[in-house]
Amino acid sequence: MSAVSPQEARVAVVTVAPGTFEIRPEAQPAPGNGEVVVQTLATGVCGSDVHLFQGDHPYAQYPRAQGHEVVGHVASVGAGVDASLEGALVVVEPTLECGACAECARGAYNRCEQLEVVGVQRDGSLAGRFVTRASKVHPVPEGGDPASWALAEPVAVGCHAVDQSGLGRGDLAVVLGAGVIGLSIALALRRRSPGQVIVIEPSEERRRRVEELGLGAAAAPDDAARVIAAANASGADVVFEATGVPEVLGAAHELVRPGGRIVVVGQSGGDFSLPMIAMTRKELELVGTRNSANNFPEAIDLLAGAPEFIASVVTHRFHPRSAAEALAELTRPGTSALKVLLEVA
Repeated sequence: MSAVSPQEARVAVVTVAPGTFEIRPEAQPAPGNGEVVVQTLATGVCGSDVHLFQGDHPYAQYPRAQGHEVVGHVASVGAGVDASLEGALVVVEPTLECGACAECARGAYNRCEQLEVVGVQRDGSLAGRFVTRASKVHPVPEGGDPASWALAEPVAVGCHAVDQSGLGRGDLAVVLGAGVIGLSIALALRRRSPGQVIVIEPSEERRRRVEELGLGAAAAPDDAARVIAAANASGADVVFEATGVPEVLGAAHELVRPGGRIVVVGQSGGDFSLPMIAMTRKELELVGTRNSANNFPEAIDLLAGAPEFIASVVTHRFHPRSAAEALAELTRPGTSALKVLLEVA
């Protein structure tokens, strides 16, 4: 088989209908005022990408070049952008806020009333080249494994969840789920001086990863109540729900102490229920999270100091032409996949 040229290797992967990709020529957009064009090096595939591809995501629209966990090089800059940014290796904050609504005025641009997200409402990194605001790109160090910087977006989500949690020094934090977001929350917790972190995860392999990375203690769901009670008889100060499974969220009140907080990070199209008596009897707080806000610098700094985290979490790499194969691996029952990257070699 003949070698693939660099030009042939660069393609766009477009979701044209639920369950259907098309491989097209790489997009060739031009930057506008205050914008840059980013040429994708690697894209992380997450659960929301799977739902967008399958058509059961609330924001699904077609055709769409997906991809919001991205690292790439600035290919060109528009008017008003520092020319020295051209060629820089960057990660991209995918949120595009209006800047004028009440939420933006509060500084909570991640919940902007007109929010658009690269790869969801606008074409993203799987276009090969895509346009975004210059203010949304964050330079990262060259060298090492540049593709792994695609982890910056999920780690930023974890940092924002911890910001929302109100966690205090010495508190007991429980993370439900040891997927990429759960692990990112545990990584972000390192800097907040919790008394203890316990990750609840059904997969033995994933529990082992938590402990090998020094992210906390790990327990199976059947042992959760016992392990948490051993750490604090009253329950956890904060519980982070990072599975996206409504039933798991619905049972989280059993693990949190009176006056504690449940932080919802996982996403799902389903509904959940909590006993009203538990909410009132314990005076619980239920807090939602969305994307991240001003967390990319912290995420970059965390990843720069955690090469073992990167090596463990990035489990599979595919060329963008094999996007269908990558999604199949990510959704295969019993898969060992954690973070799957679509990477241009």
